[in-house]
Amino acid sequence: MNQETLQQQRRQAKAHLELVGMAYKRQRATLAEYEKAKEVYEALKAAQPVQEARREEYQPEKKPLSPVIENLVKEVQRELFEIDASKRRLSNQLASMPVGQKCKELVDQILKLREDWRAKGDELRYVIEHGQRPEAERESEFDESEYIRTLPREKLELDRLIRNEKSNLSKHRKKLRDASTDAKKAHYAMQVAQCEIRISAMQTTFNALS
Repeated sequence: MNQETLQQQRRQAKAHLELVGMAYKRQRATLAEYEKAKEVYEALKAAQPVQEARREEYQPEKKPLSPVIENLVKEVQRELFEIDASKRRLSNQLASMPVGQKCKELVDQILKLREDWRAKGDELRYVIEHGQRPEAERESEFDESEYIRTLPREKLELDRLIRNEKSNLSKHRKKLRDASTDAKKAHYAMQVAQCEIRISAMQTTFNALS
């Protein structure tokens, strides 16, 4: 479906929505009919012309990635593209349906694919940053003994660092609670764990100072 056809479908759906809305206000249409018309219009607004679906290969930008990680990134990106292609295909299928035809199941599939696409995008960013999928997360490799050796030996400075780290811990915990995808949950869980280890190491060093 090209841009012109899609725009026409959107205009028709909008006009139908307005008519159903007026009928509903006059008690000549049900709430279910109005919500159905609204779902169709919202889905058409999100639909994209078929020719706009393009596949862009991953190209590392800021830092070079090892061949293994780069292949993993491309694998996740292929999965992301497949979800996007399915979403666009269903959106265009919805756009070609006659206005007023029942399509709740199709709309639900499109909305689910949108959520899957967002989650896969988070996973892609996670892989680029951590070099692995969220479900492959290992125990933290934080070297506590090495970290302790880098700490200052002045209580005043240590106290400042502890307070700053506790503030960071609070922020990461909030982000972990608010995380909506597995990738974000894994990322912030790691941040929380490392903050807790650093705080413990700094408190141990602080208490050992005379």
